[in-house]
Amino acid sequence: MQSLMMDRETLFAFQSQWGREEKQASHELQRLTPCELELYDALRENRIQMNLRLEQERIGYSWVEEAARALL
Repeated sequence: MQSLMMDRETLFAFQSQWGREEKQASHELQRLTPCELELYDALRENRIQMNLRLEQERIGYSWVEEAARALL
């Protein structure tokens, strides 16, 4: 299994869509790639913005299509 769009490029491409996570997750995640883990650590340690959240539903459809196409 491979994750999709859990990267800095996606996060910052949709900065205008950022929201706030009221109850932020801080537990360890086991299956992240090193790049995903680096981003997750930055998010849970509030190094980018306090309680930052990007809902995947807010990511543009063309971006999703391109990410899916890259997996094939």
